Amino acid sequence: MKTIICLWGNASIGKTSAIQAIYKKLNIEDNPPMSRFGDDFLAIVPFCNSKVGLASMGDPNSEQSKCLDVLKQTGCEAIICASRTRGATVNAVEILAQTGNYKLIWMSPFSSGAAVNSITLRDALNETTANAVIELTRKCLYH
Repeated sequence: MKTIICLWGNASIGKTSAIQAIYKKLNIEDNPPMSRFGDDFLAIVPFCNSKVGLASMGDPNSEQSKCLDVLKQTGCEAIICASRTRGATVNAVEILAQTGNYKLIWMSPFSSGAAVNSITLRDALNETTANAVIELTRKCLYH
């Protein structure tokens, strides 16, 4: 089933970092992303005999809606993206789900609930989020 898994949350809780970790795990051929926008990126990787699109931009006034449209147009069966908790970024993801006939799953990245000063803890939380999203993506693609 075509699925969008959207990591959503407030600024600086690890959405982009988690999507970067997912990309590193899935990009076994070490291909560069299609586009870069500062720390954000747009990429398509093969996974479970399907195309999985990753779009880390989810901040207001980013290229989010254009990038999501590219992933839909290229036939991605699963899309992993980011958004804030309300406003234009949420609307862009909801429109993609409706127009692309995707099942939409909202997921918060694992976080400590407070500013994480420890790089080791932050990396562990991003790694945990990445593993959970990859497993969820696998299950969605097979059902």
